Amino acid sequence: MQRLLRAASARGLLPATISSLYAMFAPAPNSYIKQLRPPLASHPQIDLPREKLDLLKLIHMGYSYTEIAEILSISQNTVKTHIKNFYLKLNAGNQMQAIARQRFRRHPCKIAPEYQVITQQYRHGEEFMNNGAILVVDDTMESLKLLTDILSAEGYHVRPADSGQLALASIAVRPPDLILLDIRMPEMDGFEVCRRVRSSSATRDIPIIFISATPEVDERVEGLRLGAVDFITKPYQREELCARVKTHLELSRLRSQLEQLVAARTADLNDANEKLRHAAHQQRRFLRDMLASVTDGTLLLCHDDADLPVPLAPYGAPIFLSATSGLWALRKCARDAADYIGMSGERGADVVTAAHEAGMNSVVHAGNGVAQVFTAAEIEKVQVRIDDSGPGISLDNLPQATLQKGFTTAGTLGHGMKMMLSLADRVFLRTGPTGTTIVLEQNAKKPVGIFR
Repeated sequence: MQRLLRAASARGLLPATISSLYAMFAPAPNSYIKQLRPPLASHPQIDLPREKLDLLKLIHMGYSYTEIAEILSISQNTVKTHIKNFYLKLNAGNQMQAIARQRFRRHPCKIAPEYQVITQQYRHGEEFMNNGAILVVDDTMESLKLLTDILSAEGYHVRPADSGQLALASIAVRPPDLILLDIRMPEMDGFEVCRRVRSSSATRDIPIIFISATPEVDERVEGLRLGAVDFITKPYQREELCARVKTHLELSRLRSQLEQLVAARTADLNDANEKLRHAAHQQRRFLRDMLASVTDGTLLLCHDDADLPVPLAPYGAPIFLSATSGLWALRKCARDAADYIGMSGERGADVVTAAHEAGMNSVVHAGNGVAQVFTAAEIEKVQVRIDDSGPGISLDNLPQATLQKGFTTAGTLGHGMKMMLSLADRVFLRTGPTGTTIVLEQNAKKPVGIFR
């Protein structure tokens, strides 16, 4: 501001013009402006809406027209129109342009003779300033300028903000890589800004370094509790400031890279697991079709409970199977159910033997199981369902376990699935690492042909 006033006076501008420039670029609420206001108190001021004052302040702080439009929720054309109208109002001719160029020396714009502002894209991070974006928040302009100058010289893209509200608006538009945040500010202090940043999932991981002239222990504790990563004490030591900023930016980048690496590895694992599940599903479908074909439709491999047959009416209570009990009760219940629907003696004996073999397999491989017999007299059918919680039959062993007589992984001499397939009309098998379910179906009369 002082540079602007000196430049205006040197060019012989009228006091009213100087005062107008002052009113344009220095809104009254800022504390650093109040120190400069008394000498100009008698000069007329230009009455500008708050939005336009904020717009000029953002330009002075180095924000691009694109960023200003996003922060103030207006179009870029509106930004350009406001700037053009300001120059036309002041009507200071070429002298005004020279001062404005000096005022906006850090902002890439061109002021044409007819007072039109032709903007260019405000680019950071593509040429020199590629070390990271830092948001500096401090209500003291001297401190804000000092931090901006130091960090800009180190190659950082520095976005200054002189209030908590402006800081939050800037963060919402484009989250920075790191925030230097003054604790004691009017209206909204640094702690409240930190709380709001940490409350959003999009910004909660941004490292925040608090700055304060008198860091009390309570302030440090509160800052760390809110999620600050460090504290810097005023007055700043350039080497310490740059070292702390560089360290926390590097830590943030490493954490981000690690999270990306973990996410990528997790995605790869999920993709591999999905491919394995798909391959297992394809293998199971092939086995299902193959087993159904070679057994003339007797063996039906089921993927889940939905593939199992709908239970008929229960015949008797569930029977709990173990090495010492349950098998005899299962044989008797199956025999009684066969007699109930009028099944012949030979076919009844077949379903009893098949049920006994299924129960024996459950006891041998799982240690126990639960059997249930069902009947339907109107369709002359008996069902025997046996569930266990054993390790199940692997896909690799399914062909042998179902088709090879006497095959077993338990070291016994049982006849296994081969006997069940030779005795029952249909055998439904659902097996997996959490257990096995076998459902035997026997009609009063033997079905003929495939898909019986």
